[in-house]
Amino acid sequence: MMLFGAARLRLDRRIEMLPRFTLAMILIGTVFPAGGLGGEEGANANVSGTVSVFSGSRGFVVDPPPRFSSGAKIVFQDSDGSTVETVTDRAGEYNASLMSDHDYTVSVTSNGSCPVHRPAFRLSPGSSVKFDFTITNLCPGDWAGDSDEYDAAGIPDAYFDSTIPHYYEESFSLGKSHHRTLIIAFGKRRKGYVLIEYTPLPSREHPEYRLPVTISFGTYTLKADGAMLDRRTRVLRAEGHVYVADGTDSPPHTVSCVALQLDDTEPKLQPCQPDSKQFTSQ
Repeated sequence: MMLFGAARLRLDRRIEMLPRFTLAMILIGTVFPAGGLGGEEGANANVSGTVSVFSGSRGFVVDPPPRFSSGAKIVFQDSDGSTVETVTDRAGEYNASLMSDHDYTVSVTSNGSCPVHRPAFRLSPGSSVKFDFTITNLCPGDWAGDSDEYDAAGIPDAYFDSTIPHYYEESFSLGKSHHRTLIIAFGKRRKGYVLIEYTPLPSREHPEYRLPVTISFGTYTLKADGAMLDRRTRVLRAEGHVYVADGTDSPPHTVSCVALQLDDTEPKLQPCQPDSKQFTSQ
């Protein structure tokens, strides 16, 4: 539309009377769309949680209550090699902003404690998850002994088969993917020809306090009295007061037994079959 004569003059004067900041915003708004330059691509997602300590005299959810760790370092590593680092505050809490639709693994470290890991997970734009970690100083130290058998990560069985419980982690691939894994953290392992049995980590001073067997994959965390893996079918069972958290705002729940098929890239929680061998606590 073209303006002529007095109408054009009146419009020019009104523009001159506008504050410079307001005029700039009007001009910018005519060039860029509202809401920014991009859509949802690259939007951030949020991860938060706590880091607590399992020591010689404390359990992790039972009495006495857990002691939270300040200054613990949490590192989120992207599949491209870049990292996002944060530390816990005085209350043992942390918070981090990650790129959505990227695969991240997690490592948690603190002076004198065993490193704790979490396998790769991916978040959607604008989502939030919560991961709580428990660290301990009951580490196994260097590998010891010889073995003719190795786990999926190439670690000799003798490393896991110590008669004294320590904090161990064992990793398993999911499906045929080398990028999707599951991690089992445990205190003691008994490996048979068909079944592998995992038991909790007891406190040295107070054996009644135990760090549960912890299974993590995707955004899921399971904590149980024990776990058992059938080496033929690759079905993993978590048994006995199984705590299930999916990382979202949905409240965690407890079941008596749950099964996972490790041949699935994205395993689903399934009820245990009643005719399966039951876990026996030691």
